[in-house]
Amino acid sequence: MDWIAARYQDCLCSHCLEKIATGELGPQLPQADQRIP
Repeated sequence: MDWIAARYQDCLCSHCLEKIATGELGPQLPQADQRIP
């Protein structure tokens, strides 16, 4: 939510929100299967 608030001041279209939800846009988070034990 902070990432979105820092970059978008108005409404977002459903297409962009979908990209954020799937991780195509937004901060890159580590994937569970890519962590080193």
